[in-house]
Amino acid sequence: MAASSSIAKLISPHSFFTSSTQSIMIGQVHIPDCEIHNIHNLITVKQHVIKTINSSCKSLVERGGGVEDLRTRQLAPKQHVVEILVNVCEAMGANIVNTLCEKLKQ
Repeated sequence: MAASSSIAKLISPHSFFTSSTQSIMIGQVHIPDCEIHNIHNLITVKQHVIKTINSSCKSLVERGGGVEDLRTRQLAPKQHVVEILVNVCEAMGANIVNTLCEKLKQ
């Protein structure tokens, strides 16, 4: 405690500022054996997919969170990953992100 008080006295005339970003977590769903045109079809209905997934976590959306974006990556020919970017607000988020990935998989 004495060390904390000592350093606080040293810093107090100068002060400092902090900032933070939103609590965004990424969930991934691996899609093997998928043609690229199916991924393009998914991207064309991206907003509808986000809205559908967010309907599974209404309380999170009411607090300002939920799925904010959806993106894809190609790992190899016919192998893709679909990622959802979820604002988990104050929650740790692992359970809700897993739940939303399961919803996306359907």
